[in-house]
Amino acid sequence: MQWQRVDNKPAVVIAALGSGFVLWLSFSVLGALRFLPLVRRGIPATLELLGLAVACWFTYHYLLFKDGRERLALLLQELRERILGGIESQTRL
Repeated sequence: MQWQRVDNKPAVVIAALGSGFVLWLSFSVLGALRFLPLVRRGIPATLELLGLAVACWFTYHYLLFKDGRERLALLLQELRERILGGIESQTRL
């Protein structure tokens, strides 16, 4: 079982409780913001426009041209190695 392999159990419990508290606090703040008149009209449209701009930038920067796709593949490979590299080395021991 994974829990028995954990060395610092109090830190894991505190981190889990802390992340639960932060999640609860985030939902509370977002729920309170929903009742503000500015939030109902202005912010969703602004965030939608921002999301569209980021999607266009990402497409132009990484997907449209071959060198961008190669750069994205390299970045994803490096990220995969950083994440799984530590796990693979631990499982080999």
